Amino acid sequence: MMKKLVIVLSLFMSVVIAQECTLIHYFVRQNKLNNKKPVETPSNVLHMESQLGCGLHCAQDDTCASLTHLEGQCLLYNSSVLPSDVQAPGARTFIKQGYCPESQGYTSVPLADLCFKYQKDQMYWTASQEQCESEGGRLIILNTMEKRDHIVATLGDQLIYPHIGLQRVGGAVTWTDGSTYLPGQTGIEIDGCGLLYHGSIGTYYCNWNRSSFCEIPV
Repeated sequence: MMKKLVIVLSLFMSVVIAQECTLIHYFVRQNKLNNKKPVETPSNVLHMESQLGCGLHCAQDDTCASLTHLEGQCLLYNSSVLPSDVQAPGARTFIKQGYCPESQGYTSVPLADLCFKYQKDQMYWTASQEQCESEGGRLIILNTMEKRDHIVATLGDQLIYPHIGLQRVGGAVTWTDGSTYLPGQTGIEIDGCGLLYHGSIGTYYCNWNRSSFCEIPV
């Protein structure tokens, strides 16, 4: 009897792990809306206790771009979402992998694996990163020639020291995703946060108020 129970539990865990991997595959980006309701009105509301089930339902729905799971409800949206001021303890919000919310000002460039947005509002590097994260993204990581060249070629006149997702700490230079490749010319001279100037990647003090580039990984 015990042996059969172990086999059943083993099979059950295998299914759960497989489902978790499927969910992670589709929803590698978790939006920074935890414990808050989105501003947008859901396109569909399902009664579903399982967060995993909610995610799998959205993954199989071509019109679903993001979801929120809260108190047994699966809230589906056909666009990206932004946080409201309404607290919702336990809420978790996800954006589908590969979705680029052009309705929120992002530009999609499939050939460069790029989904980006230029933020004109000037703020500290940390505040810029938080602003990008509130939309399910991050400060842009220009660790490939394709991404850097596209930004430089199309937005050269706007590249007057906007924040990017790079930091130098103790002489070690890394992008916020942990990568280290720096394409093109660089001006990494001081410990601080990343900036872009006409294609040259550099660093300066993190408390300098500047515009910024956000990206959503695709």
